[in-house]
Amino acid sequence: MEERKGAPRQTTSGKRQLDQRWLRRCRVPKDPPVNVNGKIVATDDQGFLVNPDDWSEGLAEALAQQDGIKLYVDHWELIWYFRDYYQETQATPTMRKIVLTLGKHRGQRFRDRKAYEKHIYSLFPRDPIHELCKLAGLPMPQPDT
Repeated sequence: MEERKGAPRQTTSGKRQLDQRWLRRCRVPKDPPVNVNGKIVATDDQGFLVNPDDWSEGLAEALAQQDGIKLYVDHWELIWYFRDYYQETQATPTMRKIVLTLGKHRGQRFRDRKAYEKHIYSLFPRDPIHELCKLAGLPMPQPDT
C-alpha cells in the first residue's frame, strides 16, 4: 500500500502522527452563523463579533453553547467584568489583572491567587481570556508578548 506524502501515517508505537505540511493545508471550518431570536449575527473565522453592537446576553449564550460551555453566575460575572473593563480602558484585562482584582473579592477561598486562577480555568478550560473576549463581544485579544 502506497502512503500519500504528507498524509497521516501510522508510527511504530501505533499512534497516528501528522505531518506538519499536511496540517498546514487543512483548514478549520468557520463556525456557522449565530442565530439569536431570529436574527443572524455575523462572526469572523474565530467566532468573534464583526459588529460589537450586535452583542447581547442571548448571543453570549449561543456562542457558549457552540463552544460547549454552560453559563452560570461565575461565568456571567467574568463576562460583565470584561465588558466593563473594556469600556473603561479600551483594552482587555490580563489573567494577572483578573486574579488580582476579582480574586480578593471572592472570599477566603480565593485569597490565594493560584486558586482563583484555577477556578477561572475550570470555567473556561481552553483559553479563558480568548473565550471571555469572544463571549463578551470584544475584539480578539492580542497575544502575550
